Amino acid sequence: MIKHLILTLLLFISGSMTAYAMKYPSELELLYQLSGKNFILSSIIPEDSIIRLSTRLESEASKAGDFENYFRIGQIKVNSYCLKGDIGVATNEAELMYEHAQKMNSTIGIALSLQAIGSTYMSLDQLKQAFDAFVEAEKRLKLYESDPVLVRLYLQIVHVSYLLGEPAVMHIYLDKLSKLQHTSIVANEYYDYYALCYETLYQIEVKDKIKALALLDRLDLIKDTNPFYKRWYYWVKFKYNELEQDYKSALAFVDSNLVEIRKSGNLNEYRNVMIDKAMFLEKMNDITEACNMYTEVRKLTDSLDMQRYTRQIEHLHTTYLVDQLKSENESVYSSLYKWTIICCTIILLGGIAIFYMVWRKNKMLVVSRNKLQVVREETTRSIQSKSMFLSNMSHELRTPLNAIVGFSGILVNCGEIDAETKQQCGESIQQNADLLLKLIKDVMDMSELNINEIRYTCNTYNVVNICRMVVDTVDKVKQTSAAIQFSSSVDELSLYTDSGRLQQVLINLLINATKFTKQGNIILRLDVDTERQEAVFAVEDTGCGIPLEKQPHIFGRFEKLHEGVQGAGLGLSICQLIVEHFGGKIWIDSTYTVGARFIFTHPLSLSNNQTL
Repeated sequence: MIKHLILTLLLFISGSMTAYAMKYPSELELLYQLSGKNFILSSIIPEDSIIRLSTRLESEASKAGDFENYFRIGQIKVNSYCLKGDIGVATNEAELMYEHAQKMNSTIGIALSLQAIGSTYMSLDQLKQAFDAFVEAEKRLKLYESDPVLVRLYLQIVHVSYLLGEPAVMHIYLDKLSKLQHTSIVANEYYDYYALCYETLYQIEVKDKIKALALLDRLDLIKDTNPFYKRWYYWVKFKYNELEQDYKSALAFVDSNLVEIRKSGNLNEYRNVMIDKAMFLEKMNDITEACNMYTEVRKLTDSLDMQRYTRQIEHLHTTYLVDQLKSENESVYSSLYKWTIICCTIILLGGIAIFYMVWRKNKMLVVSRNKLQVVREETTRSIQSKSMFLSNMSHELRTPLNAIVGFSGILVNCGEIDAETKQQCGESIQQNADLLLKLIKDVMDMSELNINEIRYTCNTYNVVNICRMVVDTVDKVKQTSAAIQFSSSVDELSLYTDSGRLQQVLINLLINATKFTKQGNIILRLDVDTERQEAVFAVEDTGCGIPLEKQPHIFGRFEKLHEGVQGAGLGLSICQLIVEHFGGKIWIDSTYTVGARFIFTHPLSLSNNQTL
């Protein structure tokens, strides 16, 4: 009794301390020690004291970010509310605890919340729901095999199993409990005593009187060491005498238990034992005494309900005042926050506007500078191109013109000349005139292709015949001994195309090949790529070839591989523009090393309605 008063005084002194003056670790340890004394049906320490201390330590744990102890404290607080009889408050606290644990995704938090929910179910006599909650909590505590919280959880499962009449389940968890009790981490004299009581109740439940009596003797030896132990001893002794059908002794132990509980002032526990006594009297067919006992139970229940109702009203009122104060503070903070946001937004928008204006001007300046640079480069290239063009054209035009003038002079000034000389002069004049005409035609084509004014006359043609005709034409005008051949993988291939422009590309490629292939072979190949739906043309020769370093520039305008070879350097550029108008591609095969190979493609599926 003296110990009880000292502990109570200690708790009230602790309750008067401010949160900032607390020694958090030491008081946390004190809470865990005190909570071990209050368990399931009975309590030594006043629940209000534990609730007050739990509430304060819960706040401290939250501020410190110690969320594991935060949830442990919450579980103790819920259990204290259950022992006090405030089931509604306990249920609310357990639900809030569970929601918080889920938001944090805390394994131990969820486990302790489920244990707290199980405690509320147990207080409401919803034993199956309590058992399920406790077992689910156990599953989530696999990583906490030597934690004291498991001892408390196992004891609760054993208690619910006893009330459900499941001795087999009791036995399983009593074994688990026994293994835990051998570790120093979970050593607790109260837990040991609870375990011994439940082991005795298990033996009573399975009607093993010899083992039950032996365990009762052990309980009898230690019952006087702690006033609290007597209450549990009387309860277990009552159950044993009930098994022995010694109803008179059983009733005497119930009365002794009521006396001990009355001394502690725990009216909830007192009421529960009164209910046990009333049910026992009913079994004894002492209906009158049972009715009297139920009447007393009802009166005590009404009194406790009134006290509980008053506490809940006070709790709600306090909660309302706190919420009202929070609401007022939030309103002030909201207003301040709103104006802060407005000011910051104005400043931010102003800064963004200034930054955007500066950025936009800088960007415009950069764009203008880039455009100027592009124009400058294009102008430089244009000047260089024109200079190169004029230089090339002056050279290319001079050669055929000189020949025409020379041979014309021979015909005019030499008087009588033989027929053979006349024919040779005429052929030379014709040949150079044709060359001059081709140069002018290439320049005109390049100009038209550049400004997209060239018109295509498209129809469906057999390109195999076109290839044969082109090969025959070039073979007649070639100025080389190289043989020109045609190879096709198909006998006939119809394409919707411009026959004239296709012939122009083929002739340009073949003429180029004859310029650089004095001997050997020049082959025009035609294949069909069914996967890509393209006709593939290739012109390959066995001439001097094109150096790798010059291949990337070979399709540029006025590009000439050899300055001594006749031409303006426009043929391949014209070929590229025409092929791209067809929707194909043209390139030089760099892997071909015995000469030069040019390849270009033409789509097979070019629609009749497509405009080139």
